[in-house]
Amino acid sequence: VVLAAWSAWGEGAFDRLDGMWAFVIADLRRRRLVASRDRFGIKPLYWAADSHRLWLASEIRQILAARRERPAAHAPLVAMFLRGQRVPCLEETFFAGIRSVPPATWFEVSLDGTAAPVPEFKAYWRLSDYRCPDGDVASRSFRAACEDFEGALERAVASHDVADVTVGSLLSGGLDSSLLTVLLARRARAAGRPCPTFSFGFRGAPVRYAELPYVDAVVRREGLENHETTFDGGWVVSNAARVIRTLEEPCLALPPLAQDRVFGLARERNAGVVLDGEGADEVLAGYQYHERDCLLDEIVHLRLGPFRRDLRALARRRRRGEIRTALD
Repeated sequence: VVLAAWSAWGEGAFDRLDGMWAFVIADLRRRRLVASRDRFGIKPLYWAADSHRLWLASEIRQILAARRERPAAHAPLVAMFLRGQRVPCLEETFFAGIRSVPPATWFEVSLDGTAAPVPEFKAYWRLSDYRCPDGDVASRSFRAACEDFEGALERAVASHDVADVTVGSLLSGGLDSSLLTVLLARRARAAGRPCPTFSFGFRGAPVRYAELPYVDAVVRREGLENHETTFDGGWVVSNAARVIRTLEEPCLALPPLAQDRVFGLARERNAGVVLDGEGADEVLAGYQYHERDCLLDEIVHLRLGPFRRDLRALARRRRRGEIRTALD
């Protein structure tokens, strides 16, 4: 499909693709190499170059093996990690000289060897192009907006509910995964097929950190076949190095380990495909520390207009004063 699309539309094919991808095409007729990555960078694609060669791979270890060089750490990112800071640039990796192809871009290089093979990335899609004009937002009712959002979610779930194996869902108890799970489960019931769900958590955890009661509520309401897993310190010690090798970067917290555990459970239960709410937190109002990071970034870069606007919006939503919101 990708080759036919490129042959028919050239670079116009990228905007027509729907979903997640990372691919490289050797167009021998046009004597050029073409690569592209999906809109949000879900699928990985890494690159490295020198004056003679360009390496492209879906894993960093493949580039390291091809170059036959001792890998070197990217010191600025290592320092940020040790300080507990988030990586500021999605194109950086923890390996010196190896970068990630930016999301929503494509590039081409000549196969004739007439120029250094350094990619020049071209954007084929921008999220900012889809921002609703403020006037349109104000004129819409909340109910209409909810109906549009529900329709978009239903279409997204339907488009991902296509596989020749059992399709399940990860259920964390959060708003995002609960919505996707319910929509998928209702499709499965209508088709008369199973929809197993999979959860990770700790029974008896303090109320502030307890997610499984929310999982239980969704399971009861929808009559789901849910499977649970967890881990202890011994499992983490035994498996952390394997998970980090797979990620090819250190993780700031435990979620990647929990995901590894729950994906393993899904495989044990013969669910070859699972839906996941990962990445939806920002769409559904997110975590509050994202708001703090946004305000701090605006202050550091002296973007006072956006800072005042965002602070007022957050204060209205929380029904608090602006000073109290800023201190939070």
